[in-house]
Amino acid sequence: MLPQALATIQSATQGERKARAMGIYGAVGGISVVIGQVLGGVLLSANLFGTGWRLIFLVNVPVAAVAVLLALRSVPETRSANPARVDLPGTALLAAALLSLLVPLMEGRAAGPGGPGPCWHCSRCWWRRSSGWSAGPSAPGRCR
Repeated sequence: MLPQALATIQSATQGERKARAMGIYGAVGGISVVIGQVLGGVLLSANLFGTGWRLIFLVNVPVAAVAVLLALRSVPETRSANPARVDLPGTALLAAALLSLLVPLMEGRAAGPGGPGPCWHCSRCWWRRSSGWSAGPSAPGRCR
């Protein structure tokens, strides 16, 4: 949700209002990190209604409902007249790179030694695809 919020601020405001909106966005984000941890600890230790840790997630339902209602009332439409196409091959390469990095880290010793090879190759392919680099002598193989 963070990129969407920043994109909406960028397209819906200008000048002094944009600077003020970005400042408020940053301040709310910074304060939220601290308040969220404190409130999570309070809710966890209070154990209201015998829900234990589940209340930490249930408290988000009314907050999200209020946020959706406020957004529908006050956020202007920001669709582009010429929207960019989704880069499906790039998205698939990024997903493969992240999976090949995270699965060995999560599974660890249970999966056995896998080495960083698949992760490095997928990451390199995604980077070259997203940045428009061509293969050079230091990067053999074809990823496009």
